[in-house]
Amino acid sequence: MLIPLGLITLLAVSSGWRAFNRELNKAHKALESNDSWQASLAFAQAGEYSPSRNDLWEQAGVYAFQAGEPEIAKSHLERVESAAELTSTG
Repeated sequence: MLIPLGLITLLAVSSGWRAFNRELNKAHKALESNDSWQASLAFAQAGEYSPSRNDLWEQAGVYAFQAGEPEIAKSHLERVESAAELTSTG
């Protein structure tokens, strides 16, 4: 009984890890293409998969602002600020 439960847990963690990496790859490809908006979306999605990674939310905010979306940028940056981890970039 414990083996199937452990296997299910492992598969769930593995699936989330793959999705997280996929979003990071999307973000980096968007940056290579100078697409700040897509980079912002991908960093925010990666942040959903790893909520403790405030650096992802900060990047999402910075790139949203560069893309002309100040309200979305503000929302992302406030999330980081509330965690008291905003860097000088944000």
